[in-house]
Amino acid sequence: MIRKIMNKKGEERYLSVWMIIVWVIVALASFIGLYLFYSAQSDVRDIQDKTLINRAVGCVVEDGKINSLFLEKDFDFYNYCKLSYVNFDKGYFYLNLTLRDFYSKAVIKKVIVGSPDFDMQCFLSKKSKGNNFPVCKDEKVIVNYNDGSSAPRLAVLEIQSAAKLPGSKL
Repeated sequence: MIRKIMNKKGEERYLSVWMIIVWVIVALASFIGLYLFYSAQSDVRDIQDKTLINRAVGCVVEDGKINSLFLEKDFDFYNYCKLSYVNFDKGYFYLNLTLRDFYSKAVIKKVIVGSPDFDMQCFLSKKSKGNNFPVCKDEKVIVNYNDGSSAPRLAVLEIQSAAKLPGSKL
């Protein structure tokens, strides 16, 4: 059974105005949400810095001991640690590994990878604020090393790293 409503007309002129207002509000909210999402700048320099330190320590230190290849004079850091020379050469990353004797503080081995200018930039970034400075981290790891004598000795591996690879928009 079909019910017929006779002589009843809905006021479409009032209903269409409210429908257009709702459409405008939904479209405006969608546009603002998408604009905020896609205009966000991502800064991953801190994560890159931590990853660089972890890879360097994982490459140089094995089971709490300094790798004997690291102590050799012709140690090739890029090939042994499987790092890209291009990223360091372009000035995106910096790594300074200094192995010191624990007691005498004498430098046993020093390896600098990347531009030495980062050392000054890290110093300046601690004194002033800015987005163009690299994010710098300093870590110290106590390790054993064998200097040719019978007993292993304690050493401190000081790692200074910096990342300046610019972030990008999503």
